Amino acid sequence: MSVSSYGNPIVFIDGVEISYQSITFKSDGNNRPSSVVIKSGDRFLNDMQLFGAKVTFYLNAGTIDSLPYFRGFIRDTNPSDKGITITALDALGLLQKDQAIIRAINKDYNYDGQTLVQFLLKYIRDNVNIEETLIGTDMLNEVSPVVSLSGYRSKGEAPIDTFRKNVKLNSNDADNIRASRLVMIHGKDVSHIAIKQQQSKDTSGPKFSYSDGIQKVKFRARNPINIISGTLKDGRNLTYRHKGTLATGVRVDNLKVSKPFNDPDEFKQKAFKYANDAEKKVEISIDVDKGYYLDLGNNIQIRLTEYPELDGKHVIVGKTLTCGQSGIKCTLDLNKEIPLSSEYLATNQERELNL
Repeated sequence: MSVSSYGNPIVFIDGVEISYQSITFKSDGNNRPSSVVIKSGDRFLNDMQLFGAKVTFYLNAGTIDSLPYFRGFIRDTNPSDKGITITALDALGLLQKDQAIIRAINKDYNYDGQTLVQFLLKYIRDNVNIEETLIGTDMLNEVSPVVSLSGYRSKGEAPIDTFRKNVKLNSNDADNIRASRLVMIHGKDVSHIAIKQQQSKDTSGPKFSYSDGIQKVKFRARNPINIISGTLKDGRNLTYRHKGTLATGVRVDNLKVSKPFNDPDEFKQKAFKYANDAEKKVEISIDVDKGYYLDLGNNIQIRLTEYPELDGKHVIVGKTLTCGQSGIKCTLDLNKEIPLSSEYLATNQERELNL
């Protein structure tokens, strides 16, 4: 069905094209599945066997897509006398709680000697791709830096939670610290799991302004946590300063963990992630009429004379896209680019200790 000159979105359920009132795609990263919510007035959908059915969504924004924008499986339906609302998750949903097998990782059943990615590959092969390939693995690459699960134990968790707890920031290039996340790459017939890193800070990214792409800007400034303290096993107290936000005023927090940190590097990794997550809560979002196919983790550049404090490079951390009779609406959630090494790695131990 044609919604406007902006594009021609099409959605299929188990290969059958359906009519719709609206389609809403949402992805917030954080190693969680993307979702699509379809609202349809088509009464015959209430009679279909929908739960677990495959949803394929083609955006066709300004072109005819050969590959889907989203592919996933129906997890919830809400029928009414006016139609039905359908919610589908991409294949990462098969690795999370309520859809995955929960097993304890202990001394008798563990992944010692295996990497985090080898663990995912084994789980998918043994528990997901049994009768058919629901999650392609041809594009599954190693995390950088490689993470070993030797010695890792848990009382029982979904495989995607094991990934979240163990994946590390890539700080091999101290001036270009980047996060890694699980994604689904949608091929012609199957979607493949892969690991993508946030774009390099040196990647400029497309430009957005009120005259080019931006329709509306929303932001709520708040002072995020920017000084974090923690304790090592040997009793030393460490302090991390998230300098990218110190200019707005000091806000201190103490990392509360079940046991002391093993070494300064472990503390720095956790403190940086904690502060970076807090910084994301600045809540910057832009409504745009371009950039529909940009991925989470991509850089963009913003130029706004009305809000000079927002000028500069940002990272896409979330995306919501709605298709309806009025066209396509896209909202990008943004975060300032990751700080430089001087804002992450404290090289002066005297400044770190006992402050």
